[in-house]
Amino acid sequence: MRRQACVIGGWTDPRGSRPFFGALLLGVYDEAGRLHYVGHSGAGFTDAEIGRVWKRLHALRSKISPFHATPRSPERPHWV
Repeated sequence: MRRQACVIGGWTDPRGSRPFFGALLLGVYDEAGRLHYVGHSGAGFTDAEIGRVWKRLHALRSKISPFHATPRSPERPHWV
């Protein structure tokens, strides 16, 4: 099994009946300290976990993308 530690750089709006967020926007730092988008993840959360994570992320929200190149997303992104 391969693993990669990632940084949460933001989240997307939820789709359908899911509350709080659709997916977390993930990145990794390069040798120069730039954060690069590597993908997103939205699976595996209970409704309670989604609410706890969103509350923490919402408190850290920013108007500026933390990624070196702003990723495209079909859903509206929110940055941390």
